[in-house]
Amino acid sequence: MESRESSTPAGTVLVAAMAVAVLAGAPLVYLIWDAVNDLLTGNVADIAVLSTLVAASLFALLLLVLGRSVMRVMGEEHDAPGVTGAGPPPPTSEAP
Repeated sequence: MESRESSTPAGTVLVAAMAVAVLAGAPLVYLIWDAVNDLLTGNVADIAVLSTLVAASLFALLLLVLGRSVMRVMGEEHDAPGVTGAGPPPPTSEAP
């Protein structure tokens, strides 16, 4: 099997992932904030509670995907050759 090397730098991938998370997450945070504010003032509506649960679920999924992509990119950086402290130490060969 051939290993595929990515031609995109890791920093570019992280910046793109974070930009997508901010652009998609900002409206979700607004919906959650607004619904929680309404609930705390005593305006309880079924649709507000339902929309808050959906928005919170989508926001949690967004954070999960962002976290996994960051971990994947950071893992690729640490496995790169020439990076100190990457992986287990090399085996030592001792003559018997």
